[in-house]
Parts: sequence; structure tokens; C-alpha cells
Amino acid sequence: MFCLFCCDRRLQADIASLLAAAGAAAAAPAAAAAAAAAAGGAAAAAATDSREELRRKLESIKARLAQFGNVNRKAVAELATITDDFNSLRSRERLQGETLELLQQQLQQLQHRRQQLLQQQLQRVDAHFSSLFEQLVPGGTARLELVEDPGDASLGCIGRPRGVEIQLRFSAAANDKEHLPMQRLSGGQKTVAAAALLLAQQLANSSSSSSSSSSSSSSSSSGGEGLLLLDEPDAALDGNYAQRFAAALQTAAQTLKCQIVITTLRKELLSCGDKFWLVQQSQRASRPREITKEEAAELLLDLPQQQQQQEQQQQQQQLLALPEPVPSMG
Repeated sequence: MFCLFCCDRRLQADIASLLAAAGAAAAAPAAAAAAAAAAGGAAAAAATDSREELRRKLESIKARLAQFGNVNRKAVAELATITDDFNSLRSRERLQGETLELLQQQLQQLQHRRQQLLQQQLQRVDAHFSSLFEQLVPGGTARLELVEDPGDASLGCIGRPRGVEIQLRFSAAANDKEHLPMQRLSGGQKTVAAAALLLAQQLANSSSSSSSSSSSSSSSSSGGEGLLLLDEPDAALDGNYAQRFAAALQTAAQTLKCQIVITTLRKELLSCGDKFWLVQQSQRASRPREITKEEAAELLLDLPQQQQQQEQQQQQQQLLALPEPVPSMG
């Protein structure tokens, strides 16, 4: 401390002002240092608070992780692999869907083609069947109808053919509503229908074979040549039906260009034959022998008498085989 003694008041005032200024200048760094120290303390306190908060958050996160137990550290890689597999399966599913759609289209085309061919063949058979039936049954009519099962709508399939229904009419006086199904026919009527249907199928196949062979460049004959074997087709027919059936067979043989072999015990079918064979049983063996048409007619004329004689002989043998009555003891 400096003590100045001056008698001049004005000088004393100036010296006092200078001392005050010097004191203020000396006090300014100390105040600045104090302010800086206060700011540093506040920053340190704030840093301490944030560090504690982070520590608390870390402890909270560790506690939450501990609740999950063991964690698969390869889950991310496995997720990537599963995602790739899933995308691959999606691609395969899309390709299979396109393939299924293409197959469904091809299936529908094949089904329509099959339906078309079936309808064409049925129309050919129906035309021959109606004509032959009218020839066998004057005034009668016959028709064939295709019966189908409903198709699978999910696959776009049309109905599957279940069979063919035959409807017949034997009387010209009956109307169209009186066509009879096969279940309501007698034995002779069923035989007539079966004979007409058999010949109709052969004629339809012959016409389709000849048309296909004519459209090709091959010079071979049509596929109608073959063998048709009929075992007593006239067994359940009366005389008129048998004669008409013989005429139908003769016409069919010329159209089909095939050989027809018939076994019969009736004289009506002799009119359509060219060669005749007699089959006899001798020494437990069947022996065929060619005969003439006249010999065949005589054999068939004598056949009813021979059958009657055989029946009488069988009845006599049965009577002889009966035991004699035991006399009564009365």
C-alpha cells in the first residue's frame, strides 16, 4: 500500500482516481478467473449427471437383455438364408402356376377333341343302328344317347362319358315319348337290339377306317376286312325276326368285306350262308364236316324231332332210374 501525502486537493483526487482504476484493473482478472471456475464446475457437474444417466440406461438395457435368455447370434445370417429360400420358392410357385395353367388349357383342348370325336363316332353308329333297327323291326325306331357325368369345375374339365343309353320303339303307333329303355325289353327284343347295335358298330368302324385310308396316300385296302363270329344269335328270335336278321347279315357282309361265322340251330339263317359245316361229337371230340345247303336244311328240319326224341329218352331214363315202391306190410 502506498501512502501519499499531498497538500494539493486536486492532486489527491487525481491520485485517488488512478488508484481506483488500478484496483479495478487488478480485480478484473480475479473476477474472470472466478467466473471461469464457476463455469467449469457447472460443466463438470453436468458431465457427471449425464454419465450417471447413461450408466442407468445401460443397466436398464442389460436388464432387458437378460430377460431374453440365450440369444442366437447367427439369427441374422439364418434370416438371410431363409429369405433367399422363400424367394426361390416363390419363383418356383409362380413357374408351377404358369405350367398348371398351360396344362389345364391343353387338357381342355384334348377333352374337347375327345368329345368331338366321340360325338362323331356316336353319330355314325346311331345312323347305322337306326337304319338296321328299322330293317329288323318295320315301323320301329331306335336312337342312342350319350350319358355323361358332371366334370370337375375346379380343373375346368367337361363331363366324362359314363355310357350310352339305348331307347327303342317297337310300335309305329306309339309316340316319341314311349321309347323304351333296355331294362323294360323282353329277351327277344334285347336280342334284336343287340344284333342291330353289333352290326352298326362294325359298319361305323368300317366307314371310319375306309375314310381314313382313302385320305392317306397308302394304296392298301380298307380296314374293314376281318372276322365276325356269332354264336346262335337267333336263339331268342322268332321266324320273322330271324329272316330279317339273315338279310341284314348278308348286306353287312357285303359292306364290311369280312367273313361272318355263325353257329345256329335254326333254318332261317341258311339263306345268308355260302358254306355250311356240320359239327358232330364223336368219341368225346367235336368233328366238323362240310355239307351242302340242302343237307343243312334237312338236318335243321329234323332237329326238332331229334330234340323231342332225346327229351323223351331222357324222361324214360329218369323213370327207369326211380326206385320201385316198397310193398306195404298190412
